[in-house]
Amino acid sequence: MPQHAQEIYWAAFNAAYEQYAADTHHDKSAHRVAWAAVKRRYTKDGNEWTARR
Repeated sequence: MPQHAQEIYWAAFNAAYEQYAADTHHDKSAHRVAWAAVKRRYTKDGNEWTARR
């Protein structure tokens, strides 16, 4: 995954982790939010990540 996509993932994960801290499964929720953030900006074709336009 490109460096920028990784930065998006971790920023979204950390924000969601704090936001859902009271939720029992806050780690799973944070991962879902983080992947959704990456998928809004990037698409994956096989092993290649491409920035959306």
